Amino acid sequence: MTDEARPLRILVVEDEGVNRALLRAVIRSATRLGGTEIDEAATLSDARRLVHERAPEVVILDVRLPDGSGLELARELPAPGDPTRPHVIVMSASVLPADRTTALEAGGDVFLGKPFLPRDLIELLEGVARDR
Repeated sequence: MTDEARPLRILVVEDEGVNRALLRAVIRSATRLGGTEIDEAATLSDARRLVHERAPEVVILDVRLPDGSGLELARELPAPGDPTRPHVIVMSASVLPADRTTALEAGGDVFLGKPFLPRDLIELLEGVARDR
């Protein structure tokens, strides 16, 4: 199976169930992705486990989680340039310039503020799928 035909593996790390459902709906609406495998984690500890078990290609990462900062996970991932490193999309309602800078310095590839435009997330995911 070619990379283009293979579903994109995405890990959504978000503690709010309604936000996870919204992200899942937005991702599944992206017809040009050609399919996705979506795993979900509501805690930092679950996210760590799923990163190791499922090797996602994309991690959509909330910053504030009940058991720590999602940025801890971003810092623990392989370094940029490592082929095993997933693309990290940090999402947060804290959208001050300092918050964005902190997220990117921690290992985020992109920062999306909440609320976000669905088309912005879809374009990011399509770019990852195209570039793999």
